[in-house]
Amino acid sequence: MNIARNIMLRYIRERWALYLFAIAVIIGSCFAQVQIPGVLESFTDELEQGRLLGRDVVRYAELLAVYAIIYVGLSWLAIFILYGQARKFEYHIRNHLFAHWESLSASYYTYHSVGDLMAYATNDVQTLRAALGGGIQNSVRALFTITLVVAMMAGSVDRQLALFSLLPLPFLSAAVTKIRPLIKKRSREVQHGFSMLAERTQESISGIRVVKAYAQEEQELRRFGQTADIIVKRTLSLTRVSALFTPLIQFFGAVSFLIALGMGGLRVINGELSLGTLVAFTSFLAMLVPPMRMIAQVIDVSQRAGAALGRLSDLLRIQPEVCDGDDLVHVSKIKGEIIIRNLSFTYPQSNTAIISNLNLRLMPGQTLGILGPTGSGKTTLANLLLRIYNPPRGTVFIDGHDVLDIPLKTLRRQIGYVPQDIFLFSASIGENIAFSVNKAQPEEVEQATKQAQIFDNIMNFPDQFDTVIGERGVTLSGGQKQRLAIARALIKNAPILILDDSLSSVDTETEAAILKSLRQVRKRQTTVIIAHRISALREAEVIIVLQDGQVVQKGTHDELVEQEGPYQDVYNLQKEGTATAVDVAVPPHVARGGRA
Repeated sequence: MNIARNIMLRYIRERWALYLFAIAVIIGSCFAQVQIPGVLESFTDELEQGRLLGRDVVRYAELLAVYAIIYVGLSWLAIFILYGQARKFEYHIRNHLFAHWESLSASYYTYHSVGDLMAYATNDVQTLRAALGGGIQNSVRALFTITLVVAMMAGSVDRQLALFSLLPLPFLSAAVTKIRPLIKKRSREVQHGFSMLAERTQESISGIRVVKAYAQEEQELRRFGQTADIIVKRTLSLTRVSALFTPLIQFFGAVSFLIALGMGGLRVINGELSLGTLVAFTSFLAMLVPPMRMIAQVIDVSQRAGAALGRLSDLLRIQPEVCDGDDLVHVSKIKGEIIIRNLSFTYPQSNTAIISNLNLRLMPGQTLGILGPTGSGKTTLANLLLRIYNPPRGTVFIDGHDVLDIPLKTLRRQIGYVPQDIFLFSASIGENIAFSVNKAQPEEVEQATKQAQIFDNIMNFPDQFDTVIGERGVTLSGGQKQRLAIARALIKNAPILILDDSLSSVDTETEAAILKSLRQVRKRQTTVIIAHRISALREAEVIIVLQDGQVVQKGTHDELVEQEGPYQDVYNLQKEGTATAVDVAVPPHVARGGRA
């Protein structure tokens, strides 16, 4: 099923009256155009017979001007309507595409780059716009112009001359039929090449600081040039085929003119045909060349559009893995109880379990601390609570409800989340903080920044909360980004708060201030803190140590420092001040490979 084609057809059906009016306008302009050869025929015959007076010349000129004005005016109106609707369709399909992207699961973006996706929203959508605007206009105009011209040539001019003059057209049609599939195939290759180029460009520009730091500008330029070269080769391959249209049309048009002038000229000399009739006939024949070119353009554009429709349909056919089921529970407010029963989880396209037989219970208002090396399953657990990935049914419960039965919007609105990879928008500080809530009041934004210990920093910026921080918060330090993200989560005042290694870039003094603030404002709310520093976990009511997806230690801080094991080892290393956050993430006897 071609989903993109169905979207386009539905769009046209919803506006059928407007499109029908535009077609009627095009027909009217075509009708006005084909009247001009008849006027020229009468003018030529009267001129040849010596019956033309000065006022007759003015009359013919006025008549030609009227037909020309009608043709130009109606053509403009049709183009305005069709191209305007094409622009609106472009807006419509882009919104549809963006909404679909928002519905897809996080796993989709693991295997698709931003640059590749942008090519869909630019090149492919623009190709559809060209087909819907110029394609419809040219196809309707060509069809009716050729129909009217052939009818006038055969009916009111000379049927025999028309028959012989149009003999080359079937050969042109056969040539076009052979070329058309090649254009579609090579158009798809070109559009795929543009996706590669967009992906390469986006990646290089996003990582420009790394490129410069390692002095790899020349290497990146070479890689970009190699990708661009692929586009050039594929485009030339397409051009070699599509460029055949114009010479073929000109060739077969010239053959038709040769036949018309040869046969018509002999018949004029023999007195079988008037000169005016021959002038009118050749004028009609000249009118056939532009529609033939239009047909060539329509075929070219339609094949490109067919390739774009195929690519977009392949994308729109993808269904989200994480979505609401049929048997949802109606929950408006979450208290924050978390129960995990025998949880085992393996990522798609992987054979290794990242979490194995995990059991846990956290009551509302409690704080859970999680420690473990890279790949032990800490971030995975956070992703399952948020349903970034679906846990197995009957394993993860919030307030007694299986998370698979809680509406996604309800679940995620009730959880404040600060991920490892902080993402900030290219907007103001205030807009980034208020992103998670609707119509946040200035005092709420200010309070969240105070709790996250970044208020004083913001006051030192030139425009304070109106300071634009650049793409991904490039103007901020790592610690400032983390605290800004914490403020964005705190302003939600959600029943559950998850901090995934969100204090790693702040100093210990600031970390202590943030944790103290959290204890004060979240006394009745559940908090999950994933960290590599013991100082971030020591006040938690429950601390678990994960290793290879399994809980190897569980207890309070005081209990765990007395037990031999990974927690005690990390504690001693950090107490002696001989380990960094990276060091303690992978203690020698705890470390295991894998995915976090």
